Amino acid sequence: MGPVDPLAAQIAGYFQIDPVWQGALTRPAAETRAAIRAALTSQAQPQPVEYVANYRIPVAGGDIGLRLYRPVPEPAAVIVWAHGGGFAFGSVDEVDSFARVLARASNCAVASVDYRLAPEHRFPTALHDVRDAVLWVAQHVSELAGGAVPLILGGDSAGANLATIATRKLHEAGKCNLAANILAYPSTQDADAQSLRQFTPPFLSIAEISWFFDQYLPAGTDRNTPDFAPMLAENLHIMPPTLIITAEHDIITAQAEAYGRKLRAAGVAVRYSRHPGMIHGFLTLEPFFPGAAGAAIGDIADFIETHKAERPVL
Repeated sequence: MGPVDPLAAQIAGYFQIDPVWQGALTRPAAETRAAIRAALTSQAQPQPVEYVANYRIPVAGGDIGLRLYRPVPEPAAVIVWAHGGGFAFGSVDEVDSFARVLARASNCAVASVDYRLAPEHRFPTALHDVRDAVLWVAQHVSELAGGAVPLILGGDSAGANLATIATRKLHEAGKCNLAANILAYPSTQDADAQSLRQFTPPFLSIAEISWFFDQYLPAGTDRNTPDFAPMLAENLHIMPPTLIITAEHDIITAQAEAYGRKLRAAGVAVRYSRHPGMIHGFLTLEPFFPGAAGAAIGDIADFIETHKAERPVL
């Protein structure tokens, strides 16, 4: 294993002393979310995108937000994106900058999903929200993208977990054909997985991962269900081509790449994009990591260009 990128080490060090992050495991999640939202007000001016619109869309038990970024009148595809945050944190606002960059780089519309968070909304609410968001986008794709373009489902971290599981559930039910999955450092197993114990990461420890899972999963949940641990699914042959993005200094990398090998063994086309020196979360911190995040976004754009037409929208 090579050295941690100097800026990644600096950012990891900041999280180690940041009172908002350090208190996250001992205070209510809602308080940490409020502190994160307050910090967003100091962010730089985002990149312009031709059309940005906010929607409220129906889901089981209520409605959620969805933000659409359309870089051109007739985009090549729609990428539905589920943000990270351990199922307990995160929002469309926190990935706003990334979604804009992704839309411009890929020439695709990006539909960013504001799924409901734990512990107020525990498993499987977030999974159902992402599934329902994909179905809503599929039903309104001509309005959103100017035509029946392919749909791609992606996400980072917890959002990547939700994206790949929602894809499998949609394909099992025959409700929607997704052209591809884009998975940035997806969690694919429970926190007791041996793969998480190979080294001590500079950011995102086992203790933090365990806390996030405890917020998301109700007491008594079978943590070996494929609807939480997609590594354990048996029908992976129904999955679409998948891009797996990982960071060298992330304990989730081993299980994310192992999941890719299992997909490939089931006959799924899989491409890997591992980034040396990087830590968990680097992709959506693209203002800090223009090199690594920019390269990963370039990989996403190239992957989409290759696979966008393989499955039509139903």
